[in-house]
Amino acid sequence: MTDHAQARPIRWGRAFLIVFVLLLGAIFVVHWTWTNRARGRLNAQVAAYRAAGEPIEPGDFAVAGVADADNAVLDLRAAHAAIDRQSDAWTKFKDLDPNPALPLRADELVLIGEIVRTRPDVVAHVESAMRKPGVDWQIVWTNPVAMTLLPDLTDQRELAQFLHADALLAHTDGDHARAVGHVGKILFQSRAVAKQPMLVPSLVSVGLSAMASELAMDLAPDLHLADDEPGAATPRQMRELIAQLLDESAIDEAQRNGLLGERMSQLDIARTFWGGPTGAGGTSFIGAVIKPTALDDGTLMIRHTTGVLEAATSSATWPEFERRAPAVPAAIEANRWRHLLASIFMSSLDRAVQTYYRVRVDRRLAAVVLAMRLYASEHDGRLPDTLEALVPAYLPALPLDAMSSSPQPLKYRAGEDPIVYSVGENGVDDQGSEQAASARPSRYPPSRWQMLDSVVHFHRQPRPLPEPAYDYMEDLATKPTTEPSPEPATTPASP
Repeated sequence: MTDHAQARPIRWGRAFLIVFVLLLGAIFVVHWTWTNRARGRLNAQVAAYRAAGEPIEPGDFAVAGVADADNAVLDLRAAHAAIDRQSDAWTKFKDLDPNPALPLRADELVLIGEIVRTRPDVVAHVESAMRKPGVDWQIVWTNPVAMTLLPDLTDQRELAQFLHADALLAHTDGDHARAVGHVGKILFQSRAVAKQPMLVPSLVSVGLSAMASELAMDLAPDLHLADDEPGAATPRQMRELIAQLLDESAIDEAQRNGLLGERMSQLDIARTFWGGPTGAGGTSFIGAVIKPTALDDGTLMIRHTTGVLEAATSSATWPEFERRAPAVPAAIEANRWRHLLASIFMSSLDRAVQTYYRVRVDRRLAAVVLAMRLYASEHDGRLPDTLEALVPAYLPALPLDAMSSSPQPLKYRAGEDPIVYSVGENGVDDQGSEQAASARPSRYPPSRWQMLDSVVHFHRQPRPLPEPAYDYMEDLATKPTTEPSPEPATTPASP
């Protein structure tokens, strides 16, 4: 009898399991290899920055050796704490729209008087801070770094608003020396806030600098200057303030610290996916899956931000920065889902950098206007025919327009209404035009930087009247035109 080999059935379940295990192992090997290579690239880039002496880790930004007795921050905090922020006057002051300016309206004069006259210790604390040699904001970094609390920023803005209001009141009361001194105090605040290494504090710093510049421009038209005269600002005080405005080291520091802090934050968010030096020591399943792409995105992000920083520090004007600034990496533009982390966390930095250039222009415009006032005080009230007449006695050199497409000084137009101006964001000299650059409607009048040219009038201009409050209840009470009239309908007479 012939034996026939019995065919064994194919065990599909076992075969599928073997294939699945092999495929899973292959995926694991690819993922492990990709992760290690991505981590290596990121670590190598970080090592290169550290070898160059650039801060990249949160610990690199730590401030050491500042004793409490030498720390200006403690006095700045005390100055803010001394403001009576619970008073009705402060609440009404914060709600003022638009912000107070010269000449003060009657209601502003009363309100600001209630705020500042009873709080002389606020200014005393700021003056004490200005005598301290160190600045340490005592930042405690959290994980992720982007969640670190920076509560002093709002407080310092409020303190600057107090000083700004006090300066306007002092000018109105004839104490011009005190008013000018407050410009310097807000500039000091700006320098102190610039020490914080994150993008938001850097923008707050330049915002304070812009506030000080605007205050200087507001005071200048009828600023009284004299030596040994009660209430008058002295020529020496003016020269010192002009020098402070032209010293842009605080803007440079704010820009550098802001972009370096942004780069540090980008590195930190990439590292949270593998429990790196600032990580929490573990990741979620989703984090583990996208770990290699997150590490690759970390390298892309910090390299891009470094390129932005290099372009900003090497460009004298905004148009020059635009030519040098790196584009968003092509890999991210081509596949945003593949580079999801970079798409979310690599914010556009162009507007932030543009703000640094705008504030440079603000400071230079303020310095020129103050120099014109100083010139007039020493020339029987006459203004210079050209800005060149201010050099070198009142200005060391003509300040350049940081918005111009080519190196050019700020523009000046003499006459009955003399103006100093920048060519503005469009980079084109529109002959001092104050036409709005955008046709978009707004309930607010455009600021200087929303016009074709950024113009400063030397002579004081009339303040626009405040907008009337919108009465929502009156609007709701208005009957629609489609509602039937309660009056009986009339029939037209027959001809």
